[in-house]
Amino acid sequence: MLRAANGSGFIRLTSTSSQNKINSIYDLELGLNKVYDNEKNRYNEQIIYYPLTRDSFLYGKARYIRTLAGEANTTFKHLIIWFKKNKTTGKYEPYTGNIPFRVDDRPDQYNGAEFNLVNTTGQQQSTQQTYPVGDKNQLTSYKKLTQNNFERKYLQQFFTALELVNKNQLSATQIVTARNKHKPVFYLIAVHSEEKLCRKDVTTLSDYCEDLGGFLNIPFKKIVIRENDFNVKKVTQTIQNLTPGSNDIVIFTYSGHGFSYREDEQNKFPQLALWHGDAKNKEFLRANTINLEEIYKMIVAKKARLNIVMGDCCNSYIEMRRQHIIPTKPGVFGPRDKAWNSRAVSDLFLNTRQSYLLAAAQKGELAGSHDWYGGFFTFYFLEAINNKLLDHQSDKPDWNDILKNTGEGALNRSRDYFCKDAVCGQHMISKTGN
Repeated sequence: MLRAANGSGFIRLTSTSSQNKINSIYDLELGLNKVYDNEKNRYNEQIIYYPLTRDSFLYGKARYIRTLAGEANTTFKHLIIWFKKNKTTGKYEPYTGNIPFRVDDRPDQYNGAEFNLVNTTGQQQSTQQTYPVGDKNQLTSYKKLTQNNFERKYLQQFFTALELVNKNQLSATQIVTARNKHKPVFYLIAVHSEEKLCRKDVTTLSDYCEDLGGFLNIPFKKIVIRENDFNVKKVTQTIQNLTPGSNDIVIFTYSGHGFSYREDEQNKFPQLALWHGDAKNKEFLRANTINLEEIYKMIVAKKARLNIVMGDCCNSYIEMRRQHIIPTKPGVFGPRDKAWNSRAVSDLFLNTRQSYLLAAAQKGELAGSHDWYGGFFTFYFLEAINNKLLDHQSDKPDWNDILKNTGEGALNRSRDYFCKDAVCGQHMISKTGN
């Protein structure tokens, strides 16, 4: 455990399975809390302080972030450690005795069990928990590390080989630097035309991804391509210049016009129409488009851990344009609930190594958009993710379920409007790869 003076820090927890003897390493964030700001509609980071009425005690909560090695965590989502003030130094140190008083009205409430180093046999009192005096799961001992402890053999119990980049003896500063350096980075490349609902799609998805990055306490880097930069050269240069690490997340989203060539049977995914206005001729058309699958291949070649490339655009033949649907039914979309299951967020975005290519419609079909929803595809993609993140009962969320629910939601919504046309509804298409 490394704990800074302000209460922030991190914990590495190592365990060995009694059944199969597999060693596991878990990464936890200490003292950081994500508090949702309703006015700004996003999460703000705060340092957790839990001083009690007896000012000689406080406790720190570490949130499970990810599994670094061994078996995935299915046991805990938080770890609580008590500290007691050293009267001589004035510093708080881990406490190994019984808590000499009852702890009532805890300042936080979570659904589901917590892994707790002290007092987990709580009694229920209305909506609050009381943690009685006791020694269950009590911290029994600890030791302070010195420079002599920072040897590779010892540190291999708590850090991966990738983090232990220095073959020589590591200092405490080097360990912290290495751990933070290998934190995942969340990249979003958002490309959109200037239609109002295309801007809405990108803004909604961008805000959602930024909230996810904040919730996970990882850096979020956004690149938006629009207006004068809305062209093939800018899009390809941006991808070429992207340098994600092997543990990073990359999402590419496009919202605008798309189409297919009738004679092109090889490309199932749409061509992205990266220009403003009408095409002057066939040569202009071909010079200013790029296929969504080509973008997917460029991004996957960067070898980030999780890649999602998505296009909310038509895949219809070139003479058909994306439809902006006039509202005829009441809107159903309100602010999304952010009471997320932290383990579900970690499983989907920090513990998945996969690449996904998604398009709103199959060849020959239109993609619908609506004043209340924006693009049906983008709306139901975020809706499907959010439903998984709110599920506190599920052991492990599955991206395949999310894709299935996205396609079904967009198809059912589009059928309300497209069934009078030659094409009934929009059918999402996808491709998955490692």
